Amino acid sequence: MGSVLLITGCTEQPEPSEKEVVNNTIEKFESANDYSYLIILNSSEYEEVNNVTIEMFYESSGKGKMIIEKSYEDLMYVVVNNGNNILTYDSEHDVVTRNPDPISNVFQENPLTYYSLMERIIENNKPVLQGTETINGNKTYILEFVFESSISDFPVDSTKLWINSDNWSPVKYELYKNEKIVISAAFKNFRFNTGISDKKFEYQPPKNAKVIEQQKSAPQTVTLEEVKNSVDYELKKPSYVPDEFEFDHVQYTPSTSSVVIYYENDVMRSVLAVVQMPYESSQKPEVAGQENTTIGTTKGNYFESTNSKHLKWSENNIEYTIMLNPPLERDNEIDKREMIKIAESLEPVE
Repeated sequence: MGSVLLITGCTEQPEPSEKEVVNNTIEKFESANDYSYLIILNSSEYEEVNNVTIEMFYESSGKGKMIIEKSYEDLMYVVVNNGNNILTYDSEHDVVTRNPDPISNVFQENPLTYYSLMERIIENNKPVLQGTETINGNKTYILEFVFESSISDFPVDSTKLWINSDNWSPVKYELYKNEKIVISAAFKNFRFNTGISDKKFEYQPPKNAKVIEQQKSAPQTVTLEEVKNSVDYELKKPSYVPDEFEFDHVQYTPSTSSVVIYYENDVMRSVLAVVQMPYESSQKPEVAGQENTTIGTTKGNYFESTNSKHLKWSENNIEYTIMLNPPLERDNEIDKREMIKIAESLEPVE
């Protein structure tokens, strides 16, 4: 009787398909209970993000800490949400702000973070698998996707993202404009689901920093006439809004003296908001990728994110913002010029 010789050995696992790489990357992001990382940014085009580091600790409950540092200018901006309140520290003005109303998406507003990058992939882009590359001994998959300029926080054309094949975390990314790298970012010490200690979500600001305590206060739905008598500045409303928008309601937050006038387009499910409040220079850091513009003779800035457009300016110590969220479909889109037209039509509430 003849013998049968069985030969066994290691067989290479087949490479995942483009769809599998994308799905695994998204699934890892969406299923993470917590994550932490350090990101190092460099840019030849945008000085505000050149030589900047962002250290991030984030928990799916909304707790988080983000430390943004520009080392050669010795500047730091810190945001901490410990689940009970939000604390921010701005080293340029040496100001601490404590807000008793925690807002989890404060960590999602920075357009260069892991969260924002993943949201773009999920909502707006179809990444293409360009191949693999070994970085520091680790195999990575290279995904490339195109930005539409109208939804990007930066006027860039495309992005390349390197994903670690072991744990589906980002290793680095590059933003391109006209085939030139304008922003590069390297992730360090990326960790998922480590059970971040509550101590990480605390921050002790410098002792001599100025502290601004914001009082807890929920927004109130009011009429323009009612809120006009509640604020100590001249309340304004637009005399022009596009025909497809109709007035909806007004919200007033006493703790910040902020007023938001809402207009809605029910057909397109789009919201236009006109915000006004007393101006404080330390409220927020400059948004990377914003454009300088003018509203009449007043200087302002305009920027776009993945699902909103913002026009901001200050006049007579009042900060104004016009927001469109989400943008209308391309055929009926309100552009920057139209938003400026709305801004220039603001007039006092009689």
